[in-house]
Amino acid sequence: GKGNGGQSNYSFGNSICERICEERRRDGLHGLAIQYGPVGDVGVFEGSDQLLLLSTLRKQRINSCCDVLDKLLSIKQPIVTSYVKVDQTKEESSSRGKRMIRELWRALGIDPEITPNHLTLGEIGIESMFAVELQQELERDWNMKVSLNQVKTITIGMLKDYEAGRVGEIKKHLEDI
Repeated sequence: GKGNGGQSNYSFGNSICERICEERRRDGLHGLAIQYGPVGDVGVFEGSDQLLLLSTLRKQRINSCCDVLDKLLSIKQPIVTSYVKVDQTKEESSSRGKRMIRELWRALGIDPEITPNHLTLGEIGIESMFAVELQQELERDWNMKVSLNQVKTITIGMLKDYEAGRVGEIKKHLEDI
């Protein structure tokens, strides 16, 4: 689902390892693939929060990964996951939305002050990862189902209003669709 540029081969290799573990388990042998979420003190996320700004995951420490290893080894499934979710109840919805929109401007590489208000996210070419994050944020805020196609019809002007705390136009637009 989510990842960094240039990780296709890495992801494919992980997928092959998971299939091997599944096959070993079917044959009565041991096999375990652990899908760790972002680890903060080693690897690509060390010293950086930039890649996690829109994520619902937070970095775990390598010691935490090692601490849960005993528990994961006792699970009889061939593939397990270890990650730490952001406690979103601590973060006020409006500040979370503002942060997300600011990150969206940066990720799209646009200046909202000079980008025409009528352009839609679909016309600009929103990346699927950001579209899903925006979709989840809107669904969480308004307790309504929002499709990715609906997200792509949102205009720059609507996002500016949303960032400023004026949600009426974007909410009405999504309800009308």
